[in-house]
Amino acid sequence: MIKSTKIFIKKKYVRFLDGLVFVVAFVGPLTTVPQVFHIFHTQNADGVSILTWFLYSLVQAVWLLYGVAHKNKPIIISNFFWIFWQMLVMIGAIIY
Repeated sequence: MIKSTKIFIKKKYVRFLDGLVFVVAFVGPLTTVPQVFHIFHTQNADGVSILTWFLYSLVQAVWLLYGVAHKNKPIIISNFFWIFWQMLVMIGAIIY
C-alpha cells in the first residue's frame, strides 16, 4: 500500500472517531435519564447513594475543566450534561 493511501485511511478513521465521540458526548449522559425518571416518577430514592453521585460529579467536573482548558467541545459538552443529570439524581435523592 502506498504511503498516501495509508495517510488517507488514517485520516478517514480519525474523522470517524471524531464524529463518534461527538455523538457519544450527547448520548452518554442520557444513560442517567432512567435513574432520574425513576426517582422523580416514583418519588423514591431508596438505595441511591448521594455520596456516590457526588463523587461522580467531582470526577466529571475535573473532566469538564480539562475540556475547557483544551477547548475540546465533545469533552465539554459530555461532562456538562453528565454533571447536569448527576445533580438531578442528587437533588431527587435529597428530596425523596
